[in-house]
Amino acid sequence: MRSNKWVCFIFIYSFLLHVKVPGRNPFGRAREINLAEFINH
Repeated sequence: MRSNKWVCFIFIYSFLLHVKVPGRNPFGRAREINLAEFINH
């Protein structure tokens, strides 16, 4: 259950960052890729 909480927290956090930061920022894509890899693994 704790891992699920962390996944939700990271997902919401990354979503807020993506909305806050403009698409021009390369970190947005990098974070999305890392999040996808984290969920897959």
